[in-house]
Amino acid sequence: NAEYMGGERNSSGQMSDWGGGEWAAPANSENLNQLLEAHTASSSTAPSLTDLRKKLQSTTLEEDQTVQRPHTFDNALEVDLGFLDVAINDLELERNYFPSKVGGKPAWLNPVALPSSQQLTCPSCSDPLNFLMQVYCPLELRDSTFHRSLFVFCCHNGTCHSTPGSIQVLRCQIPRRNDFYSFNPPPDPPATPVEEEDIVWDTQHEDSVLRESACHLCGQPASQRCANCHVVRYCSKAHQQFDWSARHKADCPALKAAVESGAPRPRQKVLTKTKYVFQQWQLSIERDENIPTKKRDENIDLEKELSEASKFVSEDITAQEFSEIDNVRQPDKLFLKFQERIEKDPDQVLRYSVARNDETILWISDDIPQTIPPCEKCGAKRIFEMQVMPQLIHYLEQDELSPTAIDFGTLAIFTCANSCDGDGYSSEFVWRQMPAV
Repeated sequence: NAEYMGGERNSSGQMSDWGGGEWAAPANSENLNQLLEAHTASSSTAPSLTDLRKKLQSTTLEEDQTVQRPHTFDNALEVDLGFLDVAINDLELERNYFPSKVGGKPAWLNPVALPSSQQLTCPSCSDPLNFLMQVYCPLELRDSTFHRSLFVFCCHNGTCHSTPGSIQVLRCQIPRRNDFYSFNPPPDPPATPVEEEDIVWDTQHEDSVLRESACHLCGQPASQRCANCHVVRYCSKAHQQFDWSARHKADCPALKAAVESGAPRPRQKVLTKTKYVFQQWQLSIERDENIPTKKRDENIDLEKELSEASKFVSEDITAQEFSEIDNVRQPDKLFLKFQERIEKDPDQVLRYSVARNDETILWISDDIPQTIPPCEKCGAKRIFEMQVMPQLIHYLEQDELSPTAIDFGTLAIFTCANSCDGDGYSSEFVWRQMPAV
């Protein structure tokens, strides 16, 4: 289900309908201000996207009934956690449902102005980057951020990840009134699994808009076409060769015959997991209930730990040697804090900062970026928005002992503070941090 946020301004400059900085009051329902006041009174935390969606997504809305949604957070350290689930059916992970998900093909928010091949090619090995995950994360900044998603890509070869650009984050946003989606929320997807024989390839497994521009294997922008059937497209020679052996060699003749005769296209075999496509999962978002109300005082903690440690230190140890011991322990201290925070929800694969606050970052080592480059489009600073957690690696179902296996301690993602507008997909900054050795 879509978590609808954002909005449209009317001729007077105010927000009409619902979303953005001002939300329209739902018709035949309690006023949204009352909703928010009741929620705030019953909770010390700001309402999550999921809470507001449940309240509003099914209502009929009247225009020009605008109310102001507060832009403050009771706790600026609030974090939403992402967990992986098996989708009831793959239809709810299609782009018209604005999904958050891991693996499979990207559900492009803007299905026309797709990223460039340069954005999605590994600079180290020149292979196409694998789609890793996307997160639907609208902002209340203005109309153009009503729908907004972040997309994460990485090279399938983990040895490339020390090269900048081998892990990419792309941001896409569009207003509520757009050329691709209904103004109102989409209907709920089927509540029961869809049987494979009931899936029509033309309208569901392959998006009709993307079929003419996206790779048949990975769903990324494609410029090459099968020379035999002239139907399916590919982003690279590597993907075409792989798909030919895996399925298209068997599918191609029937597909070609159907196109030439005008008959319905036959169902295509679906590849659920390959070298170039990770297993698909639904990403469910929940509020972290274990967030502290204020930042932990690291200096006090350190003094306490040093005091405890000094009880076990020989009287013959020098001040310099003790200092060296303390320096060695700094990365361990970060790692222990990291473990302490995630052990209550060990399956989390994502941490999303509700207030986009860098104090919510969980660093796993002291390999921390000294500077974050500003946005290349507007020059604004980038701020922390979310981080991918190492638990995700397990769900990629790779040989973790392989020298080419994907590995990271965390992927910290920083985005334009203005979430500036632009056609298509904007590149953002990601910092790959490894555990201390």
